[in-house]
Amino acid sequence: MPEANASSILIDRTHGQQFDERGFSDHLQSLGWSRDYNHVSPITLDLIKGYDVLVTMSCQSGWLQSEIDAVMTYVQNGGGLWFAGDARPSPTTLAFDNQLVSQFGVTLNGDEIYDDAFASGITTNTHNPNIKEMIKFFISNLHLDIC
Repeated sequence: MPEANASSILIDRTHGQQFDERGFSDHLQSLGWSRDYNHVSPITLDLIKGYDVLVTMSCQSGWLQSEIDAVMTYVQNGGGLWFAGDARPSPTTLAFDNQLVSQFGVTLNGDEIYDDAFASGITTNTHNPNIKEMIKFFISNLHLDIC
């Protein structure tokens, strides 16, 4: 677990995720963030409370109600949640993703963000200035001084 004052992310790998977040997390590491992975299920408040941000993307299995409750409490207590869905999700994946994000008033659908100027998905290309701006926005809204 990271030091109490460190800027840190915990990447969830307990819901069958098959995403490659390295571009995103490598960029955050270059800004001084620490990165850990959670391969233990279920997610609990004790597990995530030592991190600044919980990252989860494109779930291939469902969330337990106790996990949803832990994430809700974590966010209500000031923790950050970074969630991204799959570019072309199956209806099952959308249902699993929406189990969590719907608790925050968000519903994911099958839309995709794509930037033709960079010929790669905005979600995977950290050389794309749009994703860099999204990360800066994300960090500034956490009120962490790491840039």
